[in-house]
Amino acid sequence: MKTLRLAAVCAALSAAVGCTRLVGGEALPPITPPTPDGTVNAARIMLDTPRLRAIVGAGEELTIIPTMESSAPVDIDELAATVPPPCRFVYAETAVVGTGFTQFRKTTYQYPPKRGLISEGVTVYPDPDAARGAFDALMGTVAECGDSPAGPGLVGDWTADEQTLHTRPGDCGRSYRLKSVALLEVTHCGFSESIADLVLVNMAAGIPG
Repeated sequence: MKTLRLAAVCAALSAAVGCTRLVGGEALPPITPPTPDGTVNAARIMLDTPRLRAIVGAGEELTIIPTMESSAPVDIDELAATVPPPCRFVYAETAVVGTGFTQFRKTTYQYPPKRGLISEGVTVYPDPDAARGAFDALMGTVAECGDSPAGPGLVGDWTADEQTLHTRPGDCGRSYRLKSVALLEVTHCGFSESIADLVLVNMAAGIPG
């Protein structure tokens, strides 16, 4: 159980403080995707391992961290309680995606040659307005966190426009992209922001419109 707990905590911390402990074992079988909402299926937006390896320029050393494929947001409440309320999103995925979504998927990978981590996530909402509301709320949350005393260590230098949001505390970061009814996320340590953006572009290509 300690290994599983460490893996969960490591994923939550990856974009904030660079937790890069690597774990062994076999990945769980793929989670059965939820029923598609309209024409958008979260499972089809996610990139499979060979494609992700090709995009980030990694070989077979890039592997899914065992137990770290999820179909529901994960909150680590004990860590979220240690930061200012606007910064809870770093440790609480519900603070990122909200409550009005219809599908959620996230997978985290490890890359031992760089002691790196990278995850891909997608949240699908009932309509574009709901997705826009979640993205705008997240942007406001990041802005509030950035203005707090904990901001430099948790969001660092952050940038945003109408469709994208980036945080960059140290060598790690989070990149978000809004497209249609979906909010996409890539967290990364040991990979550049441009690599994260390339992953997002390829994920977004799987969304109609």
